[in-house]
Amino acid sequence: MYPIGEWRYCITNDNPIFEDAERSFGKDFLPKIMLKAKIINNYRLKKSKSVNRCTNLYVGRYAKVKGDFTFTPSLMKDKNMMIADEIKHIELIPYGFTKLRVTVFNKEQE
Repeated sequence: MYPIGEWRYCITNDNPIFEDAERSFGKDFLPKIMLKAKIINNYRLKKSKSVNRCTNLYVGRYAKVKGDFTFTPSLMKDKNMMIADEIKHIELIPYGFTKLRVTVFNKEQE
């Protein structure tokens, strides 16, 4: 699964705007969470030709697996982020409404 659109966002320090937060979820209502964000220009997907796959969690046994693997990078250190000036408004859809689940964003420092 690869992103089909921009994904390299950090959340700005402005307060998020929540629309219809008091309504309950349902088939007739899809809540929106709108956030102000900026793109991190130097945030890239990580590529690897091999990974260590856990074969037995209880004894900590791993096997090296070869292939073409793509991962999202770790959160960036603030001093390393090259953040664009333009503010974007991104819409998040709560869990259960999508196949892709985003749980962590970088945050712009003041």
